[in-house]
Amino acid sequence: MKFKVLRHHIGDQVYNVGDIREARESDVKHLIGKSLEPLNGSKSEPAPKNKAVKRAPKNKAAPVAPVSTTETETGGAAG
Repeated sequence: MKFKVLRHHIGDQVYNVGDIREARESDVKHLIGKSLEPLNGSKSEPAPKNKAVKRAPKNKAAPVAPVSTTETETGGAAG
């Protein structure tokens, strides 16, 4: 993101009033409003897309119905 320098300061190099500084907003957050002003008007970078929201692929197996109880599960012997 690009910022206009409002006040002389030293960062990764010396910045004078009127210079254009390119940096991540998170890196210069403490300077915004005091020494820097965003140029493009947006306040932050676009949020990353959430990969977990996507649907499962169509080739995934269908859910399996629960198995009913049988004699083997209850002991097997009747009587």
